[in-house]
This record gives sequence, C-alpha cells and structure tokens, in this order.
Amino acid sequence: ERLHEKFEQATENLREAKRCTVHKDRLEEEIAKRSQVERDFVSFRQSAQEVELQERARSKELRKENAALKKNVKEQENVIKSLNRKLQFTKNEHKSVEMNILSNHKVELQQLKSESANEIDS
Repeated sequence: ERLHEKFEQATENLREAKRCTVHKDRLEEEIAKRSQVERDFVSFRQSAQEVELQERARSKELRKENAALKKNVKEQENVIKSLNRKLQFTKNEHKSVEMNILSNHKVELQQLKSESANEIDS
C-alpha cells in the first residue's frame, strides 16, 4: 500500500515536473521573443537617431549652400548695377562727344558758308 502511494506520488510529481517544464519552456520562448523585440527596438531607435543626425547635417549643409548662393546672387546684382552705371556713363559720354562733333560740324559749316559767301561776293 505504502509503495503504491509512493508510486502515485512519484507519478504525480513527474506529471507536475512535466507541466513545469512545459511552462518553463513557454516562459523562455516569451522571454526570447521579448528580448528580440527589445533588440529590434534599440536597433530601430539607433537607426532613427542616425537618420536624424544625417538630416540635421544635410539641413545645415543646405543652409550653408543657400547662404552662399544668396551671397553670390547679391554679388552678381552688384556687378550688374556697376556695369549699368558704367554703361550709362559711357552712353552719356558718347552723347556728349556726339554733341561736340555736331557742334564742331555746325561751326565748320557756318565757316564754310561764310567763306563761300565771301568768295561769291568778291
């Protein structure tokens, strides 16, 4: 009888050990899944941080390029203004020279008219 009770107790203990082993295996699988999820999350977070750093660096680079382009545009505008002033000055100078030449021609024509009138009179 006692042996039978010990056998049943041992059988029950064995069943309980199997249930515990199955439960332990399930817990270990769950722990492994959660650990993988944590690793994936950490990896994702690192990737996101790297992307953010790259975006910040690119943004900074673009701001520098934009500033350089604006400066270049401003310089080109100043060059154009300067050239326009020189062109206007040259036009004015040309006009002045033209007026002087015309004036000189008028004077010469007047002299020629006077001379030819004098020659005709004489």
